[in-house]
Amino acid sequence: MLGVLTCLVATEDWDALERLGQPVRTGRTLPRLAPFGLFGCADGYVAIVAPQDKMTHDLLRAIGRPELIDDPRFATRDGRVHHHQAIEEVIESWSGDRPVAEVVAVLQGAGVSAAPVRSPPEGVHDPGVVARGETLPVLHPTLGEIPELRTAGLPIRFSEHPTGFSGPAPELGGDNQAVYGGRLGYSEERLAELGRAGVI
Repeated sequence: MLGVLTCLVATEDWDALERLGQPVRTGRTLPRLAPFGLFGCADGYVAIVAPQDKMTHDLLRAIGRPELIDDPRFATRDGRVHHHQAIEEVIESWSGDRPVAEVVAVLQGAGVSAAPVRSPPEGVHDPGVVARGETLPVLHPTLGEIPELRTAGLPIRFSEHPTGFSGPAPELGGDNQAVYGGRLGYSEERLAELGRAGVI
């Protein structure tokens, strides 16, 4: 997991940016790819990625500001980078009083890359995550499956072999018979003796 995340982070040339005096921490948005980042809505945030000209033009049309397509501040990537605060304000003035679901529907409907920013509980209940078995209902050894509580699944998939868990984690001492009796060959009497002595 660390390697995957490090590779994603390393796609940015941090050493060069730092030497050029560019900020490496920029908050909710990434000015050098404007418009790119998280934008406030009436009930949360939406992630928008529109750094290329066509993407920005589609975005400006979607939010009802097509006249800004030819605005020198926003017509090119360099212009948007130099005027990132201005274009971010334009976007947020539109998204700020709308619910996330509406903003995402409008932008995605226009072909703009946009997605809701979810909380961790919302993320683990995502239908795609659930369908792939990346999160699973909690399976308690005595209470059984608890569908409203989700826990980590296995994100690994094989084309010809299922993956998953054989059952819930055992309660304390739940594997004593299998380990001491099966693996070590202890008799029932020996197990009982160890139990009475408080060893197991």
